Amino acid sequence: MKDKLGLIIKVTLVVIFVIFALMGIGMSGEGFMSENMINLGIVYLVIATVGAVFLDLILTLIKEPRKLVKPLVALVAVVVLFVIGYAITEGGEYVYISGGNRIVITSDVTTFVGAALTTTYVLSAIAILSIVVGEASKIFK
Repeated sequence: MKDKLGLIIKVTLVVIFVIFALMGIGMSGEGFMSENMINLGIVYLVIATVGAVFLDLILTLIKEPRKLVKPLVALVAVVVLFVIGYAITEGGEYVYISGGNRIVITSDVTTFVGAALTTTYVLSAIAILSIVVGEASKIFK
C-alpha cells in the first residue's frame, strides 16, 4: 500500500514539474511569467525529491521505529566523519579572474569543500576495503 502511494505521489509531482517547466520554457519571451514558472517548477522538483527521500523514512518511523536505529547510527558516523574532515582541512582564499569578472572564493567555502572531499575519500576507501574483504572471505571459505 505505502509503495503504491509513494509511487503515485512521485509520479504526480514529476508530471507537475514537467508541465510547469515546459510552460516556463514556452513563455521565455514573456520575462516575468517565465521566470516564475521555472522557479515554481524547481520548487515542485524539490518537493518531489524530498518526498521521495523522506516519505519512506517517515512511514517507517511511524510504523516500526526500531528499524531506524542502524540508519541513524550510520548518519551520525558520517556527520562525525564530516566534522573531523572539517577540523583537519585548512582553508585558503582564492581569487579567480574569468571573463573580466573577479571571483573570490572564501576560506569557509574551501574548508567546506575540503571536508566534503575528505569525507568522500574516507567513505570510498571504506567501500573499496569492504569489497576486497568480502571477496577475500568468499575465496577462503
